[in-house]
Amino acid sequence: MIDLKNRYEDTFAEYQRLPLRLETASIIMKKKDLTNELDNIERDLDFLEKHQKIFIDNSNSHINKD
Repeated sequence: MIDLKNRYEDTFAEYQRLPLRLETASIIMKKKDLTNELDNIERDLDFLEKHQKIFIDNSNSHINKD
């Protein structure tokens, strides 16, 4: 969870460095991508905070993944 929070901080810092005037298509797309990533990280952090214990079932680990 700490790595996820660090990723959020790094992404948010990059978001804050964007210019206030979004004049080019590449900057507009960059803002959109960063906004989506921040939303996803916030959703993941919220989920992990609400669910303190997460169990992973490895019963299908013998299945070949070709």
